[in-house]
Amino acid sequence: MASQDLATLRNDLFSRRWFLLSVVFLIATAIYLSCVLSPPSLMDDVDAVQAQIAKTMLTSGDWVTARLDGVLYLEKAPLIYWL
Repeated sequence: MASQDLATLRNDLFSRRWFLLSVVFLIATAIYLSCVLSPPSLMDDVDAVQAQIAKTMLTSGDWVTARLDGVLYLEKAPLIYWL
């Protein structure tokens, strides 16, 4: 009788552990796939730099001189920041 209870308890624990691991795996997979399929915007350094330069142009009112953190950024023409 006790061996049956022990076997039942062992099977119960194994099935609960298996269920928990499956749920954790499915959640991790869902998070991973959502990040891969639709990455957040401005992930690339170039995009962030261009956005910051455009923001600086908008706030300062200087539409000709591109600046990044107050430093002149003259590698590219300012036309791309106007769009």
